Amino acid sequence: HCISSAASDVYKRQPDALASIVRVGVNGANDTYQGADGVSLTVNNGVVVASRGYSDDLMHADVRGLLSALQAGQGTYSKPLSYLNGVDQLRTLDLQCTVSTQGREVITILGKTHITRKMRETCTGADQPIISTYWVERGRVVKSRQRIAPSVSWMVMEQIK
Repeated sequence: HCISSAASDVYKRQPDALASIVRVGVNGANDTYQGADGVSLTVNNGVVVASRGYSDDLMHADVRGLLSALQAGQGTYSKPLSYLNGVDQLRTLDLQCTVSTQGREVITILGKTHITRKMRETCTGADQPIISTYWVERGRVVKSRQRIAPSVSWMVMEQIK
């Protein structure tokens, strides 16, 4: 299992990193992926629940509401995110989020066509709204553009298994 990911620094607004990361662990519904540089992501059905190796690490994200909304095609929920900042202090953001369907979209990942339902998540409770996009095929997130940390403006992930 492998994920292709690209991340952008919040200040530069351009891709800083592009990597293929491989699955190194499974814990229940969570899969942990790691790149050659040691940076890792833990995901639950394509949704990031933790990161290690970024300047602001996502220690934990409660994504149960998001996962339910993605399955249902819509929903409103709370989404607490806990970060460890550069001085080892835990900061929690309590976000209020809404997911809505943006319609069907055909995407291609490594030559394979996916007929997806494009979903948009909009969260408030931070300095500015946090918007993420998920492409869901038969209940599985095959592509996403997620905001995972204050220092990472966005991350694109594609499932290439």
